[in-house]
Amino acid sequence: STLGPALHSYELEAQCGATLGAPEFKLAVKRCTPTGHTFRGYPAHFTHARPAAMARHLATAAGAAGVLQCKAPRARLALRLRTFAYPDGVTSAWLLLACSAALE
Repeated sequence: STLGPALHSYELEAQCGATLGAPEFKLAVKRCTPTGHTFRGYPAHFTHARPAAMARHLATAAGAAGVLQCKAPRARLALRLRTFAYPDGVTSAWLLLACSAALE
């Protein structure tokens, strides 16, 4: 999946402060997005792994609305979630919501 490495990169950036893999992600998105189409993505970070709370966040986040409300014919939607478990019950969860659609 193209979206998976981006989530790992987000977590590394949060932990280390170093941006890794951004150019590779951009190139992968360009390769997977057909000519005449656009790509929109919305990343979100959570300190829990509760799907209902994540869904509530997506329903109210302005950035997510731009992806969820895509009304283009034959739009392709994607959702990728990656959780990272740390000692003492600490959880870091990254969610990436994305849409690829023909330019209007």
